[in-house]
Amino acid sequence: MTPSELAKKLHGREIGEEFTREDRLAAKDAGLIVVYGYSDDCVEVDGASTDELGFDPILFHRRGLLPYHERGCDCKFCGYSLVAKQCKTVKGKFTNEGWRFETDIPHATFDIMEDGSLFCRGIVFSLSDCPEVKL
Repeated sequence: MTPSELAKKLHGREIGEEFTREDRLAAKDAGLIVVYGYSDDCVEVDGASTDELGFDPILFHRRGLLPYHERGCDCKFCGYSLVAKQCKTVKGKFTNEGWRFETDIPHATFDIMEDGSLFCRGIVFSLSDCPEVKL
């Protein structure tokens, strides 16, 4: 399954019914990540990595989502900021027109509806388009 194929399958679904167990398994098997807004302050990451996040930029590498850590940490023990600099970023923004996401990762988009109106323009991408990092 490609990002475009999954985005086409998800396009037009209603909020609360945007992602099924079968979708999750297919995305995981294909190494795909799906990012979409779930409420006005919550972003869902699903597929090959899963999490529920807020507004901070979301960081991805070839193996998945980089877990959140204190952004300013430069301690010699964790090296988080060095790894974070190597990752690709997805930034979400909730506006009057609903959720929008920005990234330079090649991706496909899909729309999630709420009572017939656009709630979110989600994205689907492949982890293979993210960098390999040393953790």
